[in-house]
Amino acid sequence: MKNKLSIISFILTFIGGSIFGICIVLSEILYPNIDEFVNTPFEYQICFFISIFIAFVGIIMSIFFRNKANTKIIERIIEIPLLFIGSFLMFGFALARTESYFKDVLICIGGLLFFVSLFCIISTEIGLHKNYKIKNKIQAIEEILNKTDVNDFAVSIFLYLVEKSNKYTLTKEEKTVLIVRTFVEEVYNGGFEQFIFNSSNCYLDELLESFELIKANKLIEIYKDLIDKFLIYSSYCEKDYDKIIENNINEIRQCDLKLYEIEGSYFDEIIYDYVMKNKDKFN
Repeated sequence: MKNKLSIISFILTFIGGSIFGICIVLSEILYPNIDEFVNTPFEYQICFFISIFIAFVGIIMSIFFRNKANTKIIERIIEIPLLFIGSFLMFGFALARTESYFKDVLICIGGLLFFVSLFCIISTEIGLHKNYKIKNKIQAIEEILNKTDVNDFAVSIFLYLVEKSNKYTLTKEEKTVLIVRTFVEEVYNGGFEQFIFNSSNCYLDELLESFELIKANKLIEIYKDLIDKFLIYSSYCEKDYDKIIENNINEIRQCDLKLYEIEGSYFDEIIYDYVMKNKDKFN
């Protein structure tokens, strides 16, 4: 649910920034001779304020729902160059001495890029700088291993491993739990496609081995054939997953439906059993 709200917050920010940028563009095209904002048409002013409102609603939602787990570094890689390009086009040509229609068009394009990327960068930076934690506290491993509630245990060990993986190298046993739990979380939130298209796809080569180690027999039964197809395909086509998803979309949907039918306690229990058998490897 939090992943979906994170996406919604980013979309609202993008839409608000886009409308705001378009308003700036329209002001240059339609009202070049009006110096005061209050003298522009009422409809234009309403659209202007609505765009700011939408953008800020998106940013405020980002504060609550975006974090390191659902914000990707690729967003920043795209947005920052767009901000610089927009700045160059808008401010650079605005300061140029020559006057021409071509220059005005570039200024408008720059304004649109600048404001869209500016609002989106704010949303992205909020996510990238927020830790993925429950109640802002990751429990110590000793405290986690003493838990008897398997659901609480599974959630706590996952958060612990996510945090640890950002700073240290995981043991094979720790990585096995992280991979299985990450897969289940991704599929529950957005299906097998979300797992493939998110950064979690880096675990694809180790997925079946992790299922076997943790004795996730139901996951092997459901997804083995599908995962094998991706592994064969990626070895030849450099992980261009769009085509294989298109060709196997019905199978993917069926596999996901089978996963959703499994009681959530099943995954908590196999994680608990595996960790307890190998708890000397968790530190």
